[in-house]
Amino acid sequence: MSAVLVALLVLAQLPSEQGGLSVHPGRIVLRDPWDSQRLVISGVARAGSAPGGDGFKVSIEPPGLAEMNDGLVIPLRNGKGILRVRSGPLESTVPLEVSGQSDGLVPDFKGHVEPALTGLGCNSGACHGALAGKGGLKLSLRAYDSDADHSALVFQMLGRRIDRHDASRSLMVLKALGDIPHGGGRKLAKNSPEHRMLVDWIAKGAPKSSPAAPPIAGLEIIPPVSRMSVGETNRILVMARLQNGGYRDVSRLAKFASAQESVAGVGADGIVTATGHGEAAISAMFNNMVAVSRTQIPFAVAQGKVENFKPNNWIDQALASRWAELNIKASGPISDEEFLRRLWLDCLGTLPTPGQLSEFRADNKPGKRDRWIEKALESPEYVDYWAYKWAELFLVRSGRLQQSAVWAFHDALKKSVRSGQGWDTLSREILLARGSTLRGGLGNFYSLHRDPAELAEAVAVTFLGQSIGCAKCHNHPMEKWTQDQYWSFVNLFGRVGLKSGELDGEMLVAPLAVGDVPHLRTGRAMPPTPLDGPSLSLVETRDRRAHLTGWLLSPDNPFFARAQVNRIWRHFFSRGLVEPDDDLRQTNPSVLEGILTRLAADFRAAGHDNKAVIRAILRSSAYQLSSSPSPNNQGDDQFFSRYLPRRLPAEVLLDAYSQVTGVPTLFDGVTPGGGNGTTKYSGYPLGTRSIQLPDAAVSSPFLDSFGRPERLQACSCERTSETGVSQVLQMANGSALNGKISSSKGTVADMIRNGDSAEKMVVQLFRSALTRDPEPRELASFTARVASLQEQKRREWLEDCFWAVLSSKEFLLNH
Repeated sequence: MSAVLVALLVLAQLPSEQGGLSVHPGRIVLRDPWDSQRLVISGVARAGSAPGGDGFKVSIEPPGLAEMNDGLVIPLRNGKGILRVRSGPLESTVPLEVSGQSDGLVPDFKGHVEPALTGLGCNSGACHGALAGKGGLKLSLRAYDSDADHSALVFQMLGRRIDRHDASRSLMVLKALGDIPHGGGRKLAKNSPEHRMLVDWIAKGAPKSSPAAPPIAGLEIIPPVSRMSVGETNRILVMARLQNGGYRDVSRLAKFASAQESVAGVGADGIVTATGHGEAAISAMFNNMVAVSRTQIPFAVAQGKVENFKPNNWIDQALASRWAELNIKASGPISDEEFLRRLWLDCLGTLPTPGQLSEFRADNKPGKRDRWIEKALESPEYVDYWAYKWAELFLVRSGRLQQSAVWAFHDALKKSVRSGQGWDTLSREILLARGSTLRGGLGNFYSLHRDPAELAEAVAVTFLGQSIGCAKCHNHPMEKWTQDQYWSFVNLFGRVGLKSGELDGEMLVAPLAVGDVPHLRTGRAMPPTPLDGPSLSLVETRDRRAHLTGWLLSPDNPFFARAQVNRIWRHFFSRGLVEPDDDLRQTNPSVLEGILTRLAADFRAAGHDNKAVIRAILRSSAYQLSSSPSPNNQGDDQFFSRYLPRRLPAEVLLDAYSQVTGVPTLFDGVTPGGGNGTTKYSGYPLGTRSIQLPDAAVSSPFLDSFGRPERLQACSCERTSETGVSQVLQMANGSALNGKISSSKGTVADMIRNGDSAEKMVVQLFRSALTRDPEPRELASFTARVASLQEQKRREWLEDCFWAVLSSKEFLLNH
């Protein structure tokens, strides 16, 4: 379809705004006897919009062309005319065209019957789409197997579900109407378009689908963007765009969902209710197709003094534009000391030292923050921290791998970070790995995921941000992926060979010439096909992983770059542009699509350089905003108008305790799981930091209590930041903190031995733990009684000072 034709079709759906009225859609075309169109009408006045549909009179000219029935325009006979809307002195007209009103037309099973059954919930998981069906009738979940559904309805039970001689008395119709007992209750309204369509279909022989029936090409929501106030309601329309250029109103059969219920909710009838301030993505699903609209509820205009926001790059400009739309006032900028601490924790996973703080304060040249960003990006701690993060992403741990393989995989990832290797190159080397898993290291990805289905799901999440597991047994209930697409994707990994090597822990990876993964339902192998990508012939002998990788890294791939930049954005801003960051489905759209699209494009242009994305984020004024709210952004947790404070990750927190107290953590055991208990391991010399550990199975009750992920599933949900009793006990009684504070080899003992003054000790503590000097009142409070204390009591006092600071919210949070 040409771009000009698409534009004309979209224009045809724009509202008619004549004489002060807004009517959606702006053109009505009814193409068969079962077609209908719902209207959304609002009055446009100086004071704003009147409630949709209230107080409006609708007439159709010429009479008899169509009729209004329960808010729907229903066709009666072929012809052209207008639909006229009046409200007092206001008036608007909409072109109306009716065709196809002929007895010879037959409803299409795929195009009419199946969508009606899906829209009515008949083939949902709670009804006949359940694994075993309901009441003796088993339909495929959300119509993923049309042929089986047709057979079940027409031929099973000796065909008693339909009555070709008296279609209106068919069992499937009477049960849906509630005229006879039905476990699912009343599903169908009498004389509704769906009722008339089902009766017509049965009366005309209940045929299977016609190859000539125009398939649906996509969905559109009208209006695509709407602005509301808290408490207001608004109806949205869902229009199915047919491949022959036509449109059909499917609002009655679509399934609606809101991605932000706290901002706006949506009912089964498509009526949106504004419940809070911000922006909500309202999605509509029909026939495994998805469309999304945005509902904006601006914040109340802020009162009082608000810091001026000064954009530093294009990210800031895009955010400022959205803030202006929603009346959001950004928080003020952070101080230099706050910036340094935040930068070091987010970028390096460690605290800045007092020496680095002094050096940072002494740097008075222009561009200081950008210069220190570059220092961070080139530091060895950056390599350690991001190698650890990618090891977490790829689920590196013993139990699933032997120690030699764990080290090989981790070292390969660390080498990749150190060399600045592009994410595309690393991904290619992982997916096309062959040979020894110990020599190359990256081939251990296949040792971790030996089942083709598990491997396919891990690849989808890790490289595409797509959770496709629900499509294994049926069409995905919240996304467009079908069961056929799932097994086509899995078959890309049907020819990955894996066998033991000569060395301990070594596996050999090699592509095989034969081998297919059968479809779970049909038992037949599907053509190997990437998600929404080109298929590969089943008889093709080249490495199927090469076909996958070519598609994965293609500029036309809509997922690869977006998944990675969203993951990086989430790391620095506490939430992703899409949240969760491994769920980039159409029904979970980005809150800032423009930024996500631009970041992905810049990422590709920079050779898939992670540092390029990180640098752009760190240099933005948005990243350098205070976590303290402005007069009106307290409720904004979507649009990054303030920094969202978060608890330090478990590994970063433990390393921070070691750094401030001067006592390293000894890691000397591994708990691989599977009932194997804990075994001693001497591979980590004293001084090894948590973020340098290659293995998530290293024994540490502290790390486990504070949410370290087990690395058992490819999902960011494994890492938790929830609080609990075990964390309180760790801080109150655990050796990870208290043992370090009281150690005879730690910072506290050194300060006492050196005879440092109370003021010097407190200042040093604040600088090393909080990257700032104590305020006068804090200094006075901490040193109030120390002068009169004996040495032992003086040490107890200092230990209490350390514990108070290291258990404080200011220390525990990156803010």
